[in-house]
Amino acid sequence: MPMDWIETLGIPSLLVIIAGWLGKRYLDKKLEYERALYKSQIASLEGSLRENLEVHKQKLKNSEFIFREQYHAVLQLYKLKKDMVPEKRYPDMEWGDALEEMAQSANETRKQLEAFREKYFAVLSPGVVEKLESASSSCIDAELEGPDFPGTQFIDLAFNRIEECTSLLKSDFDGQRNVKFQRFERGGAQKGPPADSENERR
Repeated sequence: MPMDWIETLGIPSLLVIIAGWLGKRYLDKKLEYERALYKSQIASLEGSLRENLEVHKQKLKNSEFIFREQYHAVLQLYKLKKDMVPEKRYPDMEWGDALEEMAQSANETRKQLEAFREKYFAVLSPGVVEKLESASSSCIDAELEGPDFPGTQFIDLAFNRIEECTSLLKSDFDGQRNVKFQRFERGGAQKGPPADSENERR
């Protein structure tokens, strides 16, 4: 019977059937291999994406922390600078008069500067830290010299360093935008005579 079947179909037809069967087996195995490979690649890609997502989430949290700390640092140093300048108590009060009072409070200013530097050191640039250290050193000199010259000169130098740091911190917080602060606050002692309004309009 088998021989009759072979004779009926013929050797070429049999070879075609066998080749088709082998080809199907090959294609099935090839397809199964490709599916497993793609599945493995997709799993690896998903794992990599999840890992990158977690990294970016952590970076975002770190950025939010730094942004928040810089915000508080700017506000606190700005307040420290503002509180250094005494209120203007009489019409002809000049900057030198204010410096004498500021020199008398040099020790308290130094303590506030050191506390500020320790609290926000992680988010302060090296340049700001260096200027704050310089301001603290000038406060020590002002405290030793007292409210007379050169004590007033040292406290003036300290104030200038604090003012520079405030501008740098504000500039960093605003995304490197150059920010300038007015020298003194409203109601505080003013340095030099007021500008001529008529000249300003010209």
